[in-house]
Amino acid sequence: LESVVSEETDPSVCGVTVSSASPTSKPSPQPTPQPTKQPVTLEPTNSPTVTPKYIEISCGNQCHLIQWPYKMGGSYEPSVAYGKCEADCDNGDCKAFSLQDDTRFNFSGNKRCFLYKASKEPSPEICANDPFSHPFCRYATSGGSFFITPAAKAQYN
Repeated sequence: LESVVSEETDPSVCGVTVSSASPTSKPSPQPTPQPTKQPVTLEPTNSPTVTPKYIEISCGNQCHLIQWPYKMGGSYEPSVAYGKCEADCDNGDCKAFSLQDDTRFNFSGNKRCFLYKASKEPSPEICANDPFSHPFCRYATSGGSFFITPAAKAQYN
């Protein structure tokens, strides 16, 4: 432990050697020693890549796909709305879900869950490809968000 620096002002910690020959002489810089460890190369692992169950799609204030067959879900407190709506979708005929501000009088402050059916295709067909880009396929929402399975996202863009 004799090599431990015991004082914060010890200039040797910076690779500088101080000569005691003259109090006015300037310290002469010394080269920094080379590291003793070599860089570590990480090998790829066989760990599975985590795929999310649902991917959020940016939809602004137009988050309801009106031409996709859907079922009205529950109305939930905002702090639990995502988890409850996700569970509703997991346990039903569902490829996507959206959450929107519930504007009904007795549910003010809650989020309403819309569950989009996996067993039915959007109609008209134009709403099956990149539906948020077609004004006819989407509907205005307040505080909306939209979540879709990776497989359905690949199918419908």
